[in-house]
Amino acid sequence: MRRAWLVVLTVPLYAQSGEAVALNGSYHFVRVATSGEGAREVRVSGGTLTFAPDGTYRHTGHVGIGSAASFAISGEGTYASAGGTLRLSDLSEPGATFEVLPGLDGSVLLGTGAEDGHGFFLAARAAEAGITSLQGNYAGALLAFQNGVAGGVSTAFLELRANGGMVTPVSLVRHAGWIDDVNRLEQPSSEFLTGERQFFAAAEGEILLAYGTAAGSRDILVALRIPADASTTTLRGRFDLADFCAANSYVFAPDRVRWNSGLGSASADGDGNLALSENVWTSTRRIELITSGQYRIQPDGTGQFGPQVDFTLKNLAIGTSGGIFLAAQVGPPGELSLTHGLMVGVRSVRTVQPGVYLAPRGVFNAASLAPQLPRIAPGSMVSLFGSNLSASQTAASTTPIPAELGGVRVLLNGAAAPLLFASSQQVNFLVPWELAPGAVSIQVDNNGSLSNPARATVGSTSPAVFSMAGPGSPILAFHADSTLVSRLNPARPGETLVAYANGLGPVAPEVRSGDTTPLTGLSRVVGNLEILIDGRPARVDFAGLAPGMVDVYQLNFVIPEDITGYREVTLAIGTSDAFSDLAEIAVAPR
Repeated sequence: MRRAWLVVLTVPLYAQSGEAVALNGSYHFVRVATSGEGAREVRVSGGTLTFAPDGTYRHTGHVGIGSAASFAISGEGTYASAGGTLRLSDLSEPGATFEVLPGLDGSVLLGTGAEDGHGFFLAARAAEAGITSLQGNYAGALLAFQNGVAGGVSTAFLELRANGGMVTPVSLVRHAGWIDDVNRLEQPSSEFLTGERQFFAAAEGEILLAYGTAAGSRDILVALRIPADASTTTLRGRFDLADFCAANSYVFAPDRVRWNSGLGSASADGDGNLALSENVWTSTRRIELITSGQYRIQPDGTGQFGPQVDFTLKNLAIGTSGGIFLAAQVGPPGELSLTHGLMVGVRSVRTVQPGVYLAPRGVFNAASLAPQLPRIAPGSMVSLFGSNLSASQTAASTTPIPAELGGVRVLLNGAAAPLLFASSQQVNFLVPWELAPGAVSIQVDNNGSLSNPARATVGSTSPAVFSMAGPGSPILAFHADSTLVSRLNPARPGETLVAYANGLGPVAPEVRSGDTTPLTGLSRVVGNLEILIDGRPARVDFAGLAPGMVDVYQLNFVIPEDITGYREVTLAIGTSDAFSDLAEIAVAPR
């Protein structure tokens, strides 16, 4: 389930209010959309969007569908703001809209570019006076579709040199699904970036965008100006994400390529680790994906990004400000890669607003503190972050869990939820079992003063294992003698362990919201649930609510016999609509 991407992360230089976002001025953009799976036509468009603060915009540019030559389009649309995000009317699909996230002082917009999620959209503010000359080194990614079909995908990482009016390619690593998906190092000529292609320099020349307009030419290019010295550059904090991914498990079978795209969040620890949490649209359904990646930044502004760092690979570029990076999903030359795609992220800024304020990206899974998309599940614990949420620190001490602590309530579509903990900057609550699927508005009521609403989606599950210190840290798992599993006291193959989890979905028999789980009559998870240890299926003897606790799930599972060596391995949980693999557990030979 791990994936890798073309990645663009941008650091916003402003503090948005979390509710109203108004745009003004022109943006250059590129956009790609597919219909989901197989060798189907791809739609690529690009051009200029000119926004007005009154919620309208004008669109000029080109769109190409399948293998036909692109054609000029223009028109007017609308955009609306809610919860720190924007919804744009889709001029190519009457009546449809798609979501975008603003960042970099409102200078970058990113999203899936399609109402059903199967697409990618990136826009960057155009220079007011135009850009007549470019200087410096650039690195970026090209995503192309031969003959305009999804199965003709290829992904490339390329380095460029700009000198005045010329942008010359220096090197390129590319793999093509319609050939054999083997990565090849090429020395492209200057004609590589010429021909019938629209080319834009945006964000004061820091970002280059391009898209092909000729018949059979469906591609987009995103490149960043890279610094002369990036030796002290790192990534730390929260990011908003949008990604577009094609995975092909069958060599030489591009018609079976599977398309995924999503919106979500990431958390970077500053030490080369990135925890990712997304709502992903697959070809058949929508799921929650919680996973991780690693990165390394080299002094020349390039580097590596992927599930694990591979120093034989170059697929990462860092912008000159250190606030933007981009990575293409390519592999080392000569090796096979079966994944293509791109992901864009914007650093989330923690703002302090007057009055009771709930951060739009401040909804977390309380077990792992993984960013929550935001998506919540009935029966799960959720943490909210903001400012002025409570006048004092209080915690629930009785059951059923009360709906108010010190005059503080959490309102889900106006109804109060069981409240576990309240402080000035954090509130923990339980999602009622009876909360219906769909959109939900979350507000904090602090003694009559209401916060701004945060938007979320209610799904059936949102799994996470309680861990020691957040994403990627060891889980709270116990041996049969109730001692904690740790590096000094590791689990052994064939051993049965007990761990505690969150958000595993409906149970039978049911329990009342906020009430203690009875000590008799086990309440078991009724949906599909799978545990993987180091990628191997683990036998699950029990999955349900822990007796004597409130809305805490218990997992009794067996470490697979074929795990070898002394190491920390990944524990993953899969459900009908979610997958999470951020947790780790220490194992050792018998």
